[in-house]
Amino acid sequence: LAHEPVPKRELPSRAGTRRTAQKHAPDAGGNGEAHITHLFNSFKTTPGSELWQEHMLVQLSWQRAAKTARERRGINVEFIDAVLENDLSSVPEFARYHLLQDYVVDPFKKHKLPTVGEIFRVGKEHGRGSLLVYTNADIGVMEDFYLKITDLAHLDPSKPQVQARLFKDGSRLMNHCLVSHEPEKVLSNDSLCHADFEAFFQLHGGSPDLLPHLRRAVARAFVQNRTLDSLSNSHSTTLDERVAWYERAGGDPAVAQVDLEDENAVADFDFSPAKLASQRNRPANAFTVTRLDLVTKLRNEDLEVSLAGLDRLLSVAVAKHHPGNDCFVMPRDLVPPTILRSRHPLAWRPWGMWIPATFEWDFGADKIVWRRFEGTPQDSYTF
Repeated sequence: LAHEPVPKRELPSRAGTRRTAQKHAPDAGGNGEAHITHLFNSFKTTPGSELWQEHMLVQLSWQRAAKTARERRGINVEFIDAVLENDLSSVPEFARYHLLQDYVVDPFKKHKLPTVGEIFRVGKEHGRGSLLVYTNADIGVMEDFYLKITDLAHLDPSKPQVQARLFKDGSRLMNHCLVSHEPEKVLSNDSLCHADFEAFFQLHGGSPDLLPHLRRAVARAFVQNRTLDSLSNSHSTTLDERVAWYERAGGDPAVAQVDLEDENAVADFDFSPAKLASQRNRPANAFTVTRLDLVTKLRNEDLEVSLAGLDRLLSVAVAKHHPGNDCFVMPRDLVPPTILRSRHPLAWRPWGMWIPATFEWDFGADKIVWRRFEGTPQDSYTF
């Protein structure tokens, strides 16, 4: 990458301050208090173009979600645009902005790219929220987005509803993995399925003291599915068959007979959350949420830039899962120094891949844990 020198001169701002400025943006909640700082980097688009229209609808989604969070639960959201000087005209009216000093020149397109480190320094140093959210400028949010990420930031693995979700989704993952590599469809092996489950468990809100309970329950659920399939075809199952299925799904052989001896009890199995004490000193959560890609046949001229237009888009578009890294959430006082020092150009791969590792590098798992929550059409966060 070709680096241009960091400008030495002071950049002007509309508010007459050295580097930060206010652009008609009221204090969050009207009193200067913010619970969430939403950080982004805007850039110029051609008015009336498809990209301009996309950005306008995205910004409407942010404002509506902020209004919903404030009205439903008193959660105040502030917006900070970390922007290059030549993109100042793109700053939305509802956001504060901070002029970036550093950039890297794209060697192919020859335009300036802001650096990851400086953008996150803006959020950490100038934000007022306890929770820092970064999204790309073209990432819209669902109306309950700020409510959901607040809950995820304070997620407690001991809660029954968290355990129930982990059991349901973990069982689906284990069943799919094990069934997909049976002799006629060799795609994986049992050990890889177990490793996938453990990674899923940690990323989606689990804690080490809960893992044995969930692993045992998921193994019982796998046996239950196989047993019910056999019974539906008028075939009873033997204890040896049930034990083999149980061990394939990661169950402990030492308790297999206790869990599996009675075929009727196996068929009637129902998950019960473990009774764990609430973890008062549990590690903080940092996480990403994956977006949905909206596929629509609507033409630009058919879609107005308004809340009605946004609702129409969300109602008619086909939502498809996307694995991208374009939304990060973390405590504002626990932004890893590795991120803050980085001159990696924004959005250049693999920027979204190394950010998760920095939390363990810089702080350790006892202080903060990285999570990943997948957006689905039934439980969505961003688009």
